[in-house]
Amino acid sequence: MLGLSYSQRLNRWSLDSSILASLATEGTQDTDLGNALNYDLALSHPLMAIEESHSHHDHHHSPSLISAATVVFELNGEWRDKVDVDETTQAHTGGNLVYLTAGVRVNFGRQWSATLSGGIPVVESLNGQQSDPNWRGGLVLSRSF
Repeated sequence: MLGLSYSQRLNRWSLDSSILASLATEGTQDTDLGNALNYDLALSHPLMAIEESHSHHDHHHSPSLISAATVVFELNGEWRDKVDVDETTQAHTGGNLVYLTAGVRVNFGRQWSATLSGGIPVVESLNGQQSDPNWRGGLVLSRSF
């Protein structure tokens, strides 16, 4: 696997991009699942950020559970090569998919965050006959150290 990423601040917006190549080799059963290329472009904007109060006058203030929330809009693409089994290329494999995805990321304090997202395909260029994707969703829980 080999990848690159780039981020740029645009006032209160953030633009993030990445590309990740996965190179496949032939496995023990003479099967090559094909190379893959994932590419993403995201635009995000904070919805809210709660500043912690350090005032000595505010002894009874309890910290908020949510410290920040961000809305995210993305284009997520994946190109996959055809599968090769025992030196025979499988015609109904591989292709290109691009999803338009929207989501929200919520931070809990400084260490925990959760992201909920959903996307619909906007580019479907699949080889042969394959299942049509209707949508995809994601839930990510992360902790920073």
